[in-house]
Amino acid sequence: MMVCVRPCLIITISITSIPFFLLLQALARVDKVRASTIHVGKDWAARAAKAQTKAEALKLHQDGFDDLPRHFRRNGDHPLEKLKYIAMQLRKLPAVEVDLSILALVGAPNVGKSSLVQVLSTGVPEVANYPFTTRSIKMGHFFVDGLKHQITDTPGLLDRPQEERNSMEKLTLAVLEHLNSTAIFVVDLTEGCGTSLQEQWNLRKELRTRFPNKSWIDVMSKSDLLTPEMCQKALVEAPGCLFVSSITEEGLEALKGTVLQVLEEKQPPPPAPPTPPTPPTPQQ
Repeated sequence: MMVCVRPCLIITISITSIPFFLLLQALARVDKVRASTIHVGKDWAARAAKAQTKAEALKLHQDGFDDLPRHFRRNGDHPLEKLKYIAMQLRKLPAVEVDLSILALVGAPNVGKSSLVQVLSTGVPEVANYPFTTRSIKMGHFFVDGLKHQITDTPGLLDRPQEERNSMEKLTLAVLEHLNSTAIFVVDLTEGCGTSLQEQWNLRKELRTRFPNKSWIDVMSKSDLLTPEMCQKALVEAPGCLFVSSITEEGLEALKGTVLQVLEEKQPPPPAPPTPPTPPTPQQ
């Protein structure tokens, strides 16, 4: 599956308060310094080639080597330092392997997405902090039949118009739109997350409408705190939803089984075996 990473990259870089055009500008300046340094080196080489004596050629050769660092310090220090600073900020961002399928836990803020990443991952998930924010992202991995898959929580979404959403919310939507992702929509029926249940259902309806072909799993978190009545109402809104608790581990095996089923359905069919060659017709 082809993925479009440029929108995700632009939005992600914007979260670091580094406009995307500044990254392109820094790269262009470094490339300009590279080209000018090569030009200076070739100029000195041409002078040495035209020298009348070996001693003159050796002197020009040495003068050229001495001039190259001076040229770089005059022209390259600032662009390179700018690019190094941008690279340091980008290293703090979550690392996503775009060629791998990814399970994206989405929903309102504080509904329990990061806790599910913790319990579903093989090993300890990576926690990546976004620069200039208090937000962190957990990125985990797990294996199915030897194939590696990714699982991550995403910044919480609020039930509001698209034009009012911030860069963090837009990053979540970009993950759903542009990456090979399966959505695990997490709902907190207790409303302890700070977002009303109606707003969470509104958000689910918006995403289902916006991404009608997206593989989808509904999860009701904090099942150890739910009443039978709350569960019945949830089944009306999201038929087939799973009830999970990261505290008691209730429903985790059912969730893992559903995840495996979805991933198997997304796997491309195996290539057809090659057609055996037709045996030659025996001569009469």
